[in-house]
Amino acid sequence: MLKITANFNQKDRIICKCKKEDEQYDFFYKPVGSDDRYFLFSTDCSKTIGQFFRERGRMVDDNSYEITIKEMYQFDRYYNEKLSTTVQRLPKMIGYVIKYCIGENETPQLIISQGKCRYHDEVRDADDSYEKVS
Repeated sequence: MLKITANFNQKDRIICKCKKEDEQYDFFYKPVGSDDRYFLFSTDCSKTIGQFFRERGRMVDDNSYEITIKEMYQFDRYYNEKLSTTVQRLPKMIGYVIKYCIGENETPQLIISQGKCRYHDEVRDADDSYEKVS
């Protein structure tokens, strides 16, 4: 499994939310000490993915479970292709979110107080509208 190259805390959380109406799982990154969730990616529903997060994680609400980054690195079920692919995709996406949304050298609280998330040449406001940065 790839290592996250950006600055992160071992206690940061990965949240798996089941959307039953769409039959898919949404994954979010939640820095420790913050209430904000950063969307990582979605994947089709699979019993093994749900079972992994139910066994290893803690229930956040009715359809959401969370694990820490440290628990993610203790993953050992490489024989299951769907679950393995999903878990191996998480570090790449977390590194991307930390680098481009939160800012590697800035604390999450600073970005959260500004209410903006950066993407290459765009700024994304808290209300999900996009504006071009000159």
